[in-house]
Amino acid sequence: MQMETSNFDLILQAESDFKKAIELSPNYPDPYLRLGYFYFDLGKYKEALVSLNKFLVFKPEHAVALSRKYVCLSKLDKQVKK
Repeated sequence: MQMETSNFDLILQAESDFKKAIELSPNYPDPYLRLGYFYFDLGKYKEALVSLNKFLVFKPEHAVALSRKYVCLSKLDKQVKK
């Protein structure tokens, strides 16, 4: 049971760290990308989309970010249609 709590704490810490990096350097694009990937991997597609869109302002042709953005849009569209 303690292992699950530990993993949850690590997830919360990672999210906090990405947000802190953005707060400290809002014009540095990488934390937006990493936070987008983080949310994507957790299935939080709405949050991932927000972060990926912020990253894409800096690097609009980033192939992986664009790909994940469109997957997010597809997943959110399917959720709305249910």
